Amino acid sequence: MKYSNYDIFNHWKDKKIKDMYILIDFNEPSCWGCGKPINENFFSEDVVLTWEKTKGKLERCHIIPKALGGKDELDNLFLLCKKCHKLSPDTTDKNAFLIWVYNKRRSSLMGYDFKGTIDSFKLALESFDIKEEDFIKYYNEFEKTINMNELFTDQVNVHLGELQLSSMTYLVASKLNDFIKSKKILPV
Repeated sequence: MKYSNYDIFNHWKDKKIKDMYILIDFNEPSCWGCGKPINENFFSEDVVLTWEKTKGKLERCHIIPKALGGKDELDNLFLLCKKCHKLSPDTTDKNAFLIWVYNKRRSSLMGYDFKGTIDSFKLALESFDIKEEDFIKYYNEFEKTINMNELFTDQVNVHLGELQLSSMTYLVASKLNDFIKSKKILPV
């Protein structure tokens, strides 16, 4: 490919999708979709070097796929993590791709999908038979009694190199269930 990751970065660095800049931080490379940071020490005063080091960490994605007539031109190349590259739309509609990126970024933080987190948490609550009214009644009090950082450090393990969403949501739901039961059992 005739363009480097730095060339692609340089082309997009000042561009926006709607009201959102595509790049989060020039010297801390991350996926332009979900925002997942490249967990390497890439910082350098030399922006060219920083972005060249992302080769193999961020994939060059064709906005309009080559198979559908997309060209190897800067305006058709985008840098995504492997997961976002796989999930991104493959159509002849550039706007559809950019709106997907916009929505992906708005629903993600550093690679974590907020909507997926909410859906996973809802399923976890249902699995423990935690009713919506109990959640509303007890969650704020529960949150004040628990240190989430300690909870995740002591009782959650990294699986396949990543902290899994299911580990976090189901552990919190389980602890919340215990808390609600303790509140409902208290003598009158």
